[in-house]
Amino acid sequence: MSAAQTVSIPVEPIPIDVDTLPLLVLMVIATSKPGRWDDVGLSRLFDIRPSVARSVLDDLVDWGMIYSYGLMGYTVTGRGLDNVRVYMPGAEIPKA
Repeated sequence: MSAAQTVSIPVEPIPIDVDTLPLLVLMVIATSKPGRWDDVGLSRLFDIRPSVARSVLDDLVDWGMIYSYGLMGYTVTGRGLDNVRVYMPGAEIPKA
């Protein structure tokens, strides 16, 4: 195989269980800069509808895990950080 030839490996997306989606979204928000993620960004990341992402964000706000930050983004609360530390010990969490 020459240097100009490339090999393409097909990648199948892993389906995300709706029950674990809030935890995944919480982990993404907690390990990113404050205000980085909104419903559209999360829908692209997880390949879900924006309405589903909005519903998950609303649930996390209702549960006290995240709060609105800036115009459209979110950041994690202390309660959310406690949960992330349980599921991601040693995770690098950016400072606000």
